[in-house]
Amino acid sequence: MSNILVIKHGALGDFVLAMGPFAAIRRHHPEAAITLLTTAPFGELAEASGYFDAVWIDTRPKLTQPLDILKLARRLNNAGFERVYDLQTSTRSSGYFRLMGPLLGGLAAGLLWKLVLLPREKTPDSGRQEIFGFD
Repeated sequence: MSNILVIKHGALGDFVLAMGPFAAIRRHHPEAAITLLTTAPFGELAEASGYFDAVWIDTRPKLTQPLDILKLARRLNNAGFERVYDLQTSTRSSGYFRLMGPLLGGLAAGLLWKLVLLPREKTPDSGRQEIFGFD
């Protein structure tokens, strides 16, 4: 069984708009164990969606919190994710690439493949599922 990580922090509206891509990822990987990495305000909503097997709360450690960064790095590495969908596409989520090693998709330099996204103002999160090539 595949082990997949989805990263989405975002504001409430962005998170709600990401439900389409969440559904597309679940449909594309019906047998996979899918984990969402998000922030505390969206944990319950993510769990209620039914798209994820696990929801991890990201405390978003700062550079001044090296032990917390190390803890997050260990958790990400020990999980053995085979694929990561970075729907946040932020500097922070791209930085997780450095904690985990080679991710399969996102915007960070050095990825095995890159998502090609239109500028954010022209591509709402709900439209990004087509870019993944899922339906």
